[in-house]
Amino acid sequence: MSLLNRDYVKAFGLLYLYDDGKDKNLLEGTVLSESEAKNFFFRKRQHLESIGYKVKDFEIENIGQGDGEPISVDVTIIVEQNGKTTKHFETLDIYNGKIWVIYSEDQFDDYRDGKMNIPL
Repeated sequence: MSLLNRDYVKAFGLLYLYDDGKDKNLLEGTVLSESEAKNFFFRKRQHLESIGYKVKDFEIENIGQGDGEPISVDVTIIVEQNGKTTKHFETLDIYNGKIWVIYSEDQFDDYRDGKMNIPL
């Protein structure tokens, strides 16, 4: 909801922040300080705005949890880019109380999730 309402400060606070890569342990989070991570997140948001990308809505498809596993939420996210609306399937995990985008069909998911080491 925070992305829909453009409350990016709140959205940032809800995300699991991490560095991705072959030699990275995703569960260790990010090497960035909170201030650096927040700045990077806002730069990612600016990139999305520069290409006319907006999250318009989402639909929760399924909520589940396996034994010893985090809560998993399957959603369909509805985005608009330059007036064209598309839907994308995503799987979100709730890890340590934060949202972690585990899988997305959206090519721009890296720019709205908690991944902190993508090229801008």
